[in-house]
Amino acid sequence: MNYQETTATICFSARIAIVGPPNVGKSTLLNQILGEKVSIVSKKAQTTRDRILGILHQQEYEFVFMDTPGLHVSQKKLNQIMNHVATQTIDGADLILYVIEANPQHVDQVSKHFVSTIQKHLAHVRVPVILVLNKIDTVRKSRLLPYIQTLMAAYPFKEIIPLSAKNNDGIQVLLDACKPYMPKSQAVYAPDDFTDQSERKLVSELIREQVFQQLHAEVPYACAVMIDGWKTHQEEASTTTEIFATILVERDSQKSIIIGKGGSRLKEIGTLARREIERLLNHHVYLHLHIKCVSLWSQNQAILNELGYSKLKE
Repeated sequence: MNYQETTATICFSARIAIVGPPNVGKSTLLNQILGEKVSIVSKKAQTTRDRILGILHQQEYEFVFMDTPGLHVSQKKLNQIMNHVATQTIDGADLILYVIEANPQHVDQVSKHFVSTIQKHLAHVRVPVILVLNKIDTVRKSRLLPYIQTLMAAYPFKEIIPLSAKNNDGIQVLLDACKPYMPKSQAVYAPDDFTDQSERKLVSELIREQVFQQLHAEVPYACAVMIDGWKTHQEEASTTTEIFATILVERDSQKSIIIGKGGSRLKEIGTLARREIERLLNHHVYLHLHIKCVSLWSQNQAILNELGYSKLKE
């Protein structure tokens, strides 16, 4: 039984999709809005692979945000699934936040390709769209006005909200801009809910985040994380959890890179991931990492199913 079936609380609630090109700060935006880390981040594009749901309760408003993989072109099965996730999320949303960055190059000269990409992504949208112009801390404000005017001509956005997710600048302005487009309904989630992600899913993502943070080139994109075992030990004064996880790679050379000289890189990944996991679980964690080479796992539907992508097949 869900929260909606057990309460008659009336509020303004909306499913709000956070979409846009890769690496524009969508996950950072969601984490900043929630004040909780539910979506992993890195400087590399296409870090997010799945729809990440985050819930914010603010007075009589229930914001149900859905972070999505960056919209991009690829022939790889995993990447096609990622695009499918984003388009499915758009189709199920009441409101869309289309996020781009205030890239100095874009500000100086908005290309036809850039405008056409926005129009292509939103071609079949039938719900209100708010344009979020992120990373405004990287551009002088005096240069933003003509840029915003060009973007207003590209698509009938309901609002254009400049902000810096990293610096928590403009977040409340964005929330206030969403409110007129949120219908009145029963609350769907309990007041203390902030995500629908299980602890195991969050932990696997925190491990994968460190793979992205610590490695370069193509290696992070060839990795996935599976939780193999989870044991919680409760004593009188403390709780500890022992977690066993496998990092999947596609080639033996990638396995060697992740392990590093004398196991140093794998140890660093494990140490940093464990710290984040302990913050999440709020108690001590023993993390055991294992690496397994599975050739072309990202093209193998059976493995993608095991990783939780089966529901995303077309």
